[in-house]
Amino acid sequence: LGGKDPMIVFDDVTIERTAAGAAFGALTAGGQSCTSVERLYVQAGIHDAFVAELVRQVSTLTPAEGRDGEYGPMITPFQTAIVADHLTDALDRGARLLTGQEWDRTNHTIPPLVVVDVPVDCKLACEETFGPVIPVLRFETEAEVIAAANGTPYGLTASVWSADDERAD
Repeated sequence: LGGKDPMIVFDDVTIERTAAGAAFGALTAGGQSCTSVERLYVQAGIHDAFVAELVRQVSTLTPAEGRDGEYGPMITPFQTAIVADHLTDALDRGARLLTGQEWDRTNHTIPPLVVVDVPVDCKLACEETFGPVIPVLRFETEAEVIAAANGTPYGLTASVWSADDERAD
C-alpha cells in the first residue's frame, strides 16, 4: 500500500487547531510512519494564514538524538538521503523552505521542514518521503483537491478537515 497520505484542509476550519493536527500528523515519529501526513492541501482562502500558523507551531518543535526532543532522528542513512533528494528536487524546481534551513541534508536529526510552492509533479509531492517534511499545496475547489489527493498509486490513509460534516464525509 504505502502512503503519500493527503490531509485536506478546507477554509472553514479553526486554523490553530488544524495546524496542530497537521504538525502532529506529519511529524509524529519524525514522519517515519506509513500513516504520516505527506501532502498537506490547504484551500486558497486560508492558505497564507494557515501556513503562518503551521510554521509558528513547528518552529517550537525539537528533534533530538535522545529523549529531549519531540521526535528522534531518521532510522536509516538511506532514508535521510531520500529526504534530502526529495527536498532538493522540490527546491530546485521553485519550492520554498520555510523552516529547517539549518539542516545540512546529511545529518540524521532533521528539523521539521515546511515547504510551500511545491510543484505537483516533484518527488516531494509524488513519492514517499518518509521523513519530517510537510509539503503544503494550495487548492481552490473541492473537485480539484479530490483529484489531486487521489492522483497517486499510494492509498493508505487520508484525512479531510472541515467544519462541514457533509463535505468531510
